[in-house]
Amino acid sequence: MTDFRAKRPRRRWWSWGGAAIGLALLAFVLWRIDYRRFAEVVTNARIEYLALVPVAIALEQLVRAWKWRQILYPLQSVDTLRLFRAIMAGYLGNLLIPFGVSPLLRSWLVARLERLRMSAVLATVAIDRLIDGMVFAILVAVVLSLAVFPDPIPPATCGSASASQRPQAFCCSQRCSGFSLCTSGGSPMRRAGCSG
Repeated sequence: MTDFRAKRPRRRWWSWGGAAIGLALLAFVLWRIDYRRFAEVVTNARIEYLALVPVAIALEQLVRAWKWRQILYPLQSVDTLRLFRAIMAGYLGNLLIPFGVSPLLRSWLVARLERLRMSAVLATVAIDRLIDGMVFAILVAVVLSLAVFPDPIPPATCGSASASQRPQAFCCSQRCSGFSLCTSGGSPMRRAGCSG
């Protein structure tokens, strides 16, 4: 009984100490903001688009938390809002310590709150990143296959050669390598003047 009572004030001090550190770090971040420049940007911005930014960020992170919940489910069922808070705390840590500590911080928070092993939670974060990378690669491949890229070098302008001067000469542009060749009678010639 006495041990339990002794632990309660210690936990209270930990909570107050954590809150004080959080407020000090928040004051440090707010102190670094250039408020004059911030006011100029806000006054020139469109309010409706500006209001959509926090909503879009919150929805994106809620989807991210739900996805992480699905990966964590074999270990333990964790509430999506708790994971959302851990993700946002990780982003705050990234702002304060710019060394990519967000995955470590959110994994530590979830492992501590849910009494899970830190290594297991970190493994789920790694799986989450792997899924993100695979989806991004698939989307890039789809966009590249559907996109139409303009030819950087028009086929008609290849050096000083014209159709009347060199009837057999033609230009072929190679998009991948970024240069064009003029060929006459099957032999490649220089692009600058199409001279053999």
